[in-house]
Amino acid sequence: MLIQKVYASFKRLLPTALSKPLRALMTALLTPAYFSWLTGHWQSALRGKPLNRAGAPIPWYTYPAIQLVENKDYRGRTVAEFGAGNSTLWWAQQAAQVVAFEEDEQWFNYLKSRVPANVELHHLPVDLTGIDTKLGDRRFDVVIVDGLDRFKAVVVARRILKPGGLIIVDNAEGYWGAEGTYPIMDFMRAEGFQRLDLYGFAPGCCCRTVPQSSGKMRRSYLPGRKIQKTTCAPPAKDPS
Repeated sequence: MLIQKVYASFKRLLPTALSKPLRALMTALLTPAYFSWLTGHWQSALRGKPLNRAGAPIPWYTYPAIQLVENKDYRGRTVAEFGAGNSTLWWAQQAAQVVAFEEDEQWFNYLKSRVPANVELHHLPVDLTGIDTKLGDRRFDVVIVDGLDRFKAVVVARRILKPGGLIIVDNAEGYWGAEGTYPIMDFMRAEGFQRLDLYGFAPGCCCRTVPQSSGKMRRSYLPGRKIQKTTCAPPAKDPS
């Protein structure tokens, strides 16, 4: 690791009484900066959208979530996405086809000229009116719920998911029922889906959490939730 290499140079020149405090200080100061550079977090924060170190689009999930999904092979797979953004561009590079639905007309128009040919992008009301007509009888290997009415979207996601497929849900615990209730998580549990929580930072912001499913892509879902941002704010439009 970079910090260890830098520390090794000083360790040979300094007595232990000085080298150990120096190492602790270097770790405290340099590790966050190195993480930010390595993951693209720094660039994401400055540019207001989720990007990797090379400046390419990535989903607005936590970094553990991104690492989990990016290490699977989606060639030949189909993806449906409720809530479009940089994640749509990322999934388009991984899968054979992406069908994405977006409620915000301005954001939809912005994305329309930027998505590649294998993305089918639709503008849809938040209550999912007209979704059945647009979907037809299609089924998908991966379904992401990160926008629109998320409880309704999860119900649709369950219906259109292929056997052995994966559902990713952001903010699964809130906003979709009476206070203290968790209708999305209750629904997924009743349907027999697994849940495994992974926490971490997300591109360009702090203290975002996204629980995850198990590594097996079988009857699994990746619910997600946010807690209070502490040091920075998300972009005006969540480009996830």
